[in-house]
Amino acid sequence: MAIALLMCPLVLGMDVCRLVRYFGDEQGIKVPEQIVDDYNRVGAEFEASPKAFDYVFHNGNAQNIFQYKDREELIASVFLVRDTFHGIVDGQVVSRNVVLVYSMYVSEKHRGRGYSRRILKDAADSLNNHYKMNGDFLLVLHLCPKDRSMELAFSIYYNLNFRNGGLSMTEPSGKKCFLEEILGYGDPCDVIDRYDEAMDRGRYMIMVCEYSKLCVCERERYSKLMEYGSRLRSILERSSLLDF
Repeated sequence: MAIALLMCPLVLGMDVCRLVRYFGDEQGIKVPEQIVDDYNRVGAEFEASPKAFDYVFHNGNAQNIFQYKDREELIASVFLVRDTFHGIVDGQVVSRNVVLVYSMYVSEKHRGRGYSRRILKDAADSLNNHYKMNGDFLLVLHLCPKDRSMELAFSIYYNLNFRNGGLSMTEPSGKKCFLEEILGYGDPCDVIDRYDEAMDRGRYMIMVCEYSKLCVCERERYSKLMEYGSRLRSILERSSLLDF
């Protein structure tokens, strides 16, 4: 995998750190082993087994990696992958640029300081500018009940304006040719409120946000969203146990 490393200093609250950007279409990475270590540190948060170098840097230039670092300390990170989804809307074949959000992470001692909001916004802005995407793409992610902090993730993403969502038996990559499903999603809280076990199935919750609307919303109370996240976990866990 050949990716470039760009850095710029920034101040967040009382913390001074640097934004490190690795773009998948350029050369210059000097610390691949450190990236693998950081990747596995993030994976441990989601109870994933450690991955080897070849796994982390698979698919050539697929990964775009963004990190906040204080010297060598990893403060926050997010992995983004560009793709194109297709579907049929009103009888017409349509396509949209999609950016898949993987493994957004903030170290435990830096949580509650707004890093998740800032790093995702900085990463999306950087990706938009670097690849000249003209601000026209969807940010798409999924939640899984195996993640220890799924309730917290739901509340964070909802307050970042991922306010379209739906239950799915597959991860977002399985919707690559079914864009119309993603475009038809409603409010994730409504999906949870209206859940009917006899009718609805899903091992994952897919959540979607237009890039232009990222972070542009009134925030909901985290206590309310954590309760929705807890209910969502129960829904996804039950669905995983059912026969289909």
